Amino acid sequence: MRFDADVKRRDALSILSRAAAALSLGACDSDARVAREFPEDFRSPWNSESNVNSAQRRPPPINLGNAYDRGPALSPDGSLMAICLPNSPVNEVAVINLQSKRGWFIAHPNYRVKLAHPSFSPDGRKLALVVTPPTYFGISEIWVTSPEGGDAAVIKSEPARCFMLPVFSRDSARIVCFAEMLGQGTESGRSYRTGLVHLGLAEVALQAREITPITETAWSWVSYVGYDRNDQGFFLRTGEPSDRIVENGVVHWRRSRLDHENFSERKRGLNAYYIERGKEPGELPVSVLPRGSSPVARNAPALMGVDSSGRLLYLDNLPNAQSPNGSASALLIWNGAEVHQALAPDFASLQDGAISFDGQVTVGRITRDFIRSESSVPANESTYLIGGLMRDPTLLNIDRDITFDRVRKNITPVNPSELAR
Repeated sequence: MRFDADVKRRDALSILSRAAAALSLGACDSDARVAREFPEDFRSPWNSESNVNSAQRRPPPINLGNAYDRGPALSPDGSLMAICLPNSPVNEVAVINLQSKRGWFIAHPNYRVKLAHPSFSPDGRKLALVVTPPTYFGISEIWVTSPEGGDAAVIKSEPARCFMLPVFSRDSARIVCFAEMLGQGTESGRSYRTGLVHLGLAEVALQAREITPITETAWSWVSYVGYDRNDQGFFLRTGEPSDRIVENGVVHWRRSRLDHENFSERKRGLNAYYIERGKEPGELPVSVLPRGSSPVARNAPALMGVDSSGRLLYLDNLPNAQSPNGSASALLIWNGAEVHQALAPDFASLQDGAISFDGQVTVGRITRDFIRSESSVPANESTYLIGGLMRDPTLLNIDRDITFDRVRKNITPVNPSELAR
């Protein structure tokens, strides 16, 4: 990664200096200074007295996994890639032009605000981000901006809750996401004792900024949601559905116990299944993917994305003689009749993945667990393999190959007082 000489202090948060920068910023920038520069940071619903009191001395929700994952996300034609750069105390989102190898950072002017889960709209004009507060009580908002940053429409609710994994509809007018299920009769259905947040499906009408629940089912672990080709149903990858409990007229959720008798088949189904709009998931979700090569449940094929024609991108294990285990994870495409290899390198395993809306470009992140020594692939988590129907696979290392703009592109709420209903 190359920068101009007069890099500003915020550039210390780049992925070249994650740990050192985090310690330096923590020592130099006090909360008192942030309070002076960003007084709204201490007046927002995120930091309300009830939230502060309820989260005091308790950990953030554990089941968000790495809520600030790296992505990746591809623009509709695959020309741009957005990834999350996980840092402490902040996460930023980088947008990269895959042809010119130029990149820029999307950032909040308050460096303590975290960004994650980038998602491009099919018309290419919008970029959705999950925005979380500095205090991180497992609460978040969805901000919709442009790939170049600037003005952002804010999607949030009262009481404040957690939103994750936004994905645009085919007409770019709506977003489906996972939203925290608030308890009925109580301020929140969250369990701070166990650190669990229970998330259901919700849809956001962008122009009206209205949030509509899609399911009464909730999950305590979620990984992916996407529209089908007609926006009439949803592809999902989740954990076990949470148990819905009604006590004295109050609804709350509890993490479901695994059904060990059917664990393998349930794991396979939950890794990639489909529900129609207006319906709840079935008792035993049926996988929409062909049966994988591995009989081990934890290695069941895992859904990664859907393109405009309804083809499914998924991660599965394939035989690989170069791997110490004899197999490695690869990205495959299922069109409902045949499986095609999207990215299946012999020198490394892949983790995470995305497919462009037009289906022409796929990308996967190289993992550290298996990299053939003579492949010259840097042993870090900043290397991506990019391929597609009209291009040979190429490696892209964020640290080494991308020139980032010096000035960050901030996002600014258009009207933060407007609340989704």
